[in-house]
Amino acid sequence: LAGWRVGVDNSGQISRRHWTDPSRDNVYQFENWALHRSTWRHFRHLVALPISATAQRLIFPDLVAIGLFSAGISYLNMEVLASPISLPYVPFILTSSALGLLLVFRVNASYTRYDLARQFIGQMMNSSRALIRTSMTKVHPVHPYLCRRLIRLTRVFPRVLIFYLTADGDQNTTLGQGEKELTKEEVETRLSDILR
Repeated sequence: LAGWRVGVDNSGQISRRHWTDPSRDNVYQFENWALHRSTWRHFRHLVALPISATAQRLIFPDLVAIGLFSAGISYLNMEVLASPISLPYVPFILTSSALGLLLVFRVNASYTRYDLARQFIGQMMNSSRALIRTSMTKVHPVHPYLCRRLIRLTRVFPRVLIFYLTADGDQNTTLGQGEKELTKEEVETRLSDILR
C-alpha cells in the first residue's frame, strides 16, 4: 500500500486513488460487522454499487471484455452470417450442477475454518500449561519471582485474548464481576491486580 491514499470507506474497503488500481479488503473489526448487519445495509449497498470495489473489479476488464465479445457475436449474427452462431444448452446444465457443488465446498471450508480456530485455542491452552510446568520445574528453584511473574502473565493472556476477540471483552465472565457492568478504569484496575 506504499504510495496509496489509505482510508477505509463504510464498506470496509481500503480506498484507492484510481478505479483501475487493485482493491484491498480491510480486516473487519467489530464496528465494521455492526455496520454490515445493519437493517439499512441493502439500501446502502444499492446506492454504493457503482463505486464499490466489487463492481469495479467486475466492470474492468471482465465485463468490458465479455460485452465487446458479445457485441461482436451479435453483429456477426445479424449483419454478416447467413446462419447465426449458437451454443447448445448442455454445457450450461452441466456447469450449473458443478456450481452447486462449489457452493457446498465453500460452506464446508467455513466449517473447517471454525474447527481450525478451535484447534488453535486448544493448542494455546496446552502450550500455556506446558510453559507453566516447565517454569515451575526449571525456573522456580533459581528465580522464584520470575517464575511467579511468568505464571501471572500466562494467566492474563487468555483474558487479554478475550478482550481482543469479543466486542465488549465479555467483562463480567472474564473478570468475575457478576451482573455489574465494569467501567474502563475498573477493567484496567482488575487486570493490573491480576498482573501483580
